[in-house]
Amino acid sequence: MLAELAAEPFDSDRHLFEPKWDGYRCLAFIRPGETVLQSRNLRLITAEFAPVSRLHEVVETRDAVLDGEITAWEGGRPSFSALQASRGTILYVVFDILRWEGRELLCCPLEQRRKLLAACVPEEAGAPVLLSPVVPGRGKELFAAAARLGLEGTVGKELSSPYRPGERSRCWLKAKVRHTADCVILGYRLAPGGGLGSLVLAVPKEHGWEVVGHVGTGWDERTGEQIRRRLCPATPPVQVPPEFRRDVIWVLPEVVCTVNYLEITPEGKLRHPSFVGLRPDLEPHEAGFEGRKGVAGGSRPTQADAHGAGRRERVTPLQPG
Repeated sequence: MLAELAAEPFDSDRHLFEPKWDGYRCLAFIRPGETVLQSRNLRLITAEFAPVSRLHEVVETRDAVLDGEITAWEGGRPSFSALQASRGTILYVVFDILRWEGRELLCCPLEQRRKLLAACVPEEAGAPVLLSPVVPGRGKELFAAAARLGLEGTVGKELSSPYRPGERSRCWLKAKVRHTADCVILGYRLAPGGGLGSLVLAVPKEHGWEVVGHVGTGWDERTGEQIRRRLCPATPPVQVPPEFRRDVIWVLPEVVCTVNYLEITPEGKLRHPSFVGLRPDLEPHEAGFEGRKGVAGGSRPTQADAHGAGRRERVTPLQPG
């Protein structure tokens, strides 16, 4: 279940409010003797996050499906750059439960699901899981605290809301401290010294891609080289705007990154963007500005895609296999 963007922070007695965590969204399937981790784009990522893969050893259930965010913590707060660089303390911040002891909970109200979740998640120091704290009613106060702490924002969730897998719903409303966009990398320029100079950014449109600008800040030399290794040269995937007709190395439109930006110009371009990190948990058709994600459409992968899927092993949301 995904959140819609709120126009501004708000208070409501019908909502629980929690921080918006800066990490990778992930379902955790708890079974006797194992934990299976699945990303938003249905990749199995258990091997990539070893600390979280032992959730079955610490949670108080032998059969559950949890929803949360894989985060990396440095200096007492989550850091997306630390997660990208495999630094810090890896924690699974859990905020919902979809199945418990063989019982499906999708139709249960959030208030009931949270009570079951709180009974399952330990408070012991050193556990790889953290129950996401919630504040009833006081969304504006929590948003102000999130801004002071440098967090991404807050999410307000209706107490009576069911869980709708894969849907974006106004039952969950997110308020963002900073503007972000998920963009597809269409190409890059080299710096004078040979390193990564800038990335050409785009979002999906009806029949292809719309260039929304370029970003040249937010990475060091090591990270720049890691980004370049992920990109596969190709012919230009769009009609090239005049400002990009020289010195651009075009690539396959398959790698998504997140950028911060000041505003969107009247021409639809990002003003003063800064690179935040790559998003291997997102597919290119899911890219876009907040409020208009995935304008190119496209279907999400299904169980049928599992056969011959290569590096991505597809599973349905409630039946990993």
